[in-house]
Amino acid sequence: MKGYRLTFDKVSRDGSGKCDLEATGNPADRVWGVLFRIAANEADALDDFEGLGEGYCKSEVQAMAQRGVSAAVAYFATKKDVTRLSYHWYRALLMAGAVEHELPAVYVEAIEKVASVQDPDARRRAEKEAILCSS
Repeated sequence: MKGYRLTFDKVSRDGSGKCDLEATGNPADRVWGVLFRIAANEADALDDFEGLGEGYCKSEVQAMAQRGVSAAVAYFATKKDVTRLSYHWYRALLMAGAVEHELPAVYVEAIEKVASVQDPDARRRAEKEAILCSS
């Protein structure tokens, strides 16, 4: 999406910083991603998982797709704290997804440079790292 930048300032339920789309108004700023089509009966589960109403709101956006501009829904942080850092596993999951979907290398490198910290919850950390190892 043009005119947005990716930030990691959304206050997460686990205390870390998660992704947000921040409008900049600068057409040179871009957030890359993947568009997914979901069934209407899956929307509520996705909203619950993402924390709609508990840190995120959602809004329709215009996204550039291979076949031109496409209407899409994006989640935007409502609870922000620029001092929060993401966990290492979260940043690694984002990078893995970006690589898998062949997003621009410069974008993957920018995500890799985002400061992150070790998740203090060893069980959650192991669970998330297992996801990375299985992909």
